[in-house]
Amino acid sequence: MTKRIATAVAVLGAASIISGCAIEQPSAGCFVQDSSFALWQAKYIPKTEADAAKACGQLKGEQLGVWKYSNPEATEAEVAENKAARLAIRPRGLASLTRTSYKFTEDGTEKTRTVDRVAQDKWKDATALSTTLPAEPDSEGYCKASGFAPASLTVEQVTNHMTGAVVAPAASRTYKFGDDVEVYSHPAAPGTQLRGSLTYTSGDCTAEYEVWALWPSVGCVPGSTVAAESCGEGSGLNPDFDAVCDADLKACVPAKRPKSFKGQ
Repeated sequence: MTKRIATAVAVLGAASIISGCAIEQPSAGCFVQDSSFALWQAKYIPKTEADAAKACGQLKGEQLGVWKYSNPEATEAEVAENKAARLAIRPRGLASLTRTSYKFTEDGTEKTRTVDRVAQDKWKDATALSTTLPAEPDSEGYCKASGFAPASLTVEQVTNHMTGAVVAPAASRTYKFGDDVEVYSHPAAPGTQLRGSLTYTSGDCTAEYEVWALWPSVGCVPGSTVAAESCGEGSGLNPDFDAVCDADLKACVPAKRPKSFKGQ
């Protein structure tokens, strides 16, 4: 299976106007903005009050790595079953467990040590991969990915080899994305918003979330009235996005459940 590298584009305008007639834009297919160019930003909303009250229900959101993988050798049957492409999601909460760094002093010199907490071939364990992804969006512009395997990592604590102090605690986290994950892929905003559900487990605690995400991940200044600092013009986002600055994440997130566009 080979990876199709998406061209990082953001089509900012509406349909072209020629001689006073709007030209309908062709389908972009199930396009997904690739995290080889920029990360996505997700906002997490607990599904119930009970979820929100749990220790593992306190997640506000995080950056996501999102990729589309295509198989150019897919059979006709695989194409018909939407199995010629797959969607991959790697949450920062898992990626951050794969390694850690700490500083220590040796012979009067401050040094940094980086510790790989999982084997290199276990990077895949930090990535949720779907079974299906269609070639074309549905009538509303959504591309639904389904059959995600859980992405899960368990790591032991890391201690400073000089002092014995714990620099990274042991952790066990699992992300299970639901069969309702959808990427919005429209010519005016090709593959730049995502929605779906997530079951998150940390240790023996499990909570369910609604996921709202957009591309690219853009930082912001809570309370600022400057457009470029508050997810408006000049921020790097599509100016048609209805986005807000999340005070907890200090990042731009969809203002409503995607698709989140102004005037809609």
